[in-house]
Amino acid sequence: MKKTTGNLPFEQQSAGKLLLTMCLPAVIIMVVMTVYHMTDLFFIGQLGDVTQLAAVSLVSPAIGIQSVFGTLIGGGGCAIIARRLGERKGGEREIAGSCLLLSLASGGLYAAVLLAGIGQLLPLLGVSEQAAPFARQYLTIAAISTPAVVFSTAFGNIIRAEGAARQSMTANLLGTMTNILLDPLFILVFGMGVTGAALATALGNLLSALYLVRYLRSAKSRLAPTLTKHGCRTSLIPILTLGLPSALGNLLMNLAGGIQNRMLTGYGDQAIAAFSVGGKAAMLVAMVGMGIAIGIQPVLGYFWGAGNRQRLAGMLRASTITAVACTSLLGGCCLLFAPQLVHLFTTDPQTSELAIKVTRAALVTAPLLGGYYLSGNLLQAAGRALPATIASILRQGLVLLAAKLLGGLEGIVWSSAVSDLMSSAAAILMALSVYRRRFYRKTSSNPFFRLTRSWPKESTPAHMAEK
Repeated sequence: MKKTTGNLPFEQQSAGKLLLTMCLPAVIIMVVMTVYHMTDLFFIGQLGDVTQLAAVSLVSPAIGIQSVFGTLIGGGGCAIIARRLGERKGGEREIAGSCLLLSLASGGLYAAVLLAGIGQLLPLLGVSEQAAPFARQYLTIAAISTPAVVFSTAFGNIIRAEGAARQSMTANLLGTMTNILLDPLFILVFGMGVTGAALATALGNLLSALYLVRYLRSAKSRLAPTLTKHGCRTSLIPILTLGLPSALGNLLMNLAGGIQNRMLTGYGDQAIAAFSVGGKAAMLVAMVGMGIAIGIQPVLGYFWGAGNRQRLAGMLRASTITAVACTSLLGGCCLLFAPQLVHLFTTDPQTSELAIKVTRAALVTAPLLGGYYLSGNLLQAAGRALPATIASILRQGLVLLAAKLLGGLEGIVWSSAVSDLMSSAAAILMALSVYRRRFYRKTSSNPFFRLTRSWPKESTPAHMAEK
């Protein structure tokens, strides 16, 4: 079937319309993903069993690695395809084919690793003897669904490069709504507990993957994967390199979560459950900021590749104001209603008290998250893998882990705020430096500008260079 050709709508639409059509679906996806991660905890919490709640929380870092592979492939593929469309170089289907190969290979390999190493993995995650049977049940079913998770995460990102934000949102909503509808049925009605939660999640991921396959095979998409030796040879490394910043941030977040759980084991299952519940409001705010940044990234990549400084600057200004305003407003609301949010998941007095404290500490830096995510996605859209990777490491890795080493329960509580403050400042400065170097070939007093002078230069495409 003949595929759609022609220009993307990015050139004709205003900044406001692009924000609405690209960012709103991405924000909905991020919010729905947050609800998706909350759903299992919510319905398991209705059982009144803190042990089952802790079991799901403890294995979540291992399950989160599934989305790391999807983010690695999807983030890199989306960035390359969007810039190629702006530069009009072609070869988008071959890049999508390489992404398909990477998705199936990494998903199958990680599923095999999880299934073969569950016995050794559970003690490393800090799972107690009481929680071990529940954790094993949940992790086994989740492992089997890994290929579907990697594929749906990757191609949910990739199709946004051609402006298919609505289809990406639909795929995500289909999986999430399936999970939300099946969770109470399997967990509460059929009495399947954590097994039912895992099964509902797996079925949702499968439906998302099937929808994306259907879309890619339709006439609406120009990204039907095509596997060629030349395409794989020339695009595999760039995909992985540009996807590394997002994937590394996701990976380090899961590793940091695992380390945090290990540190909390000395405080009992109640502390583990409290931090799991307490982080949900902060996750919701972060997902809104991330959604705006992810939604606008293909647009930034397109205008960056086209060398259109005027449109790029306008989109950056509009998206920054929107992201900061949204994260500030939502963060303030969650901070005000922290007790009510916590009590949705647990009514245990000690668990609730600590969870409320964790929630409020994590929300202090909410206004910074919009600027942080936009800076990181601009670096990625520009093809600047090194500074984008540094930004991810600073937030989820070095700074976060260093803050956790401050000591004691109080240090763990405030670790996220310390991480957000330091990493946001660094990411914004690096993004400004890369932008100035791309469009203003002058010396700057910014120390990060001098740092970026050794990074490869880009030429401005003649067909859309700003006069």
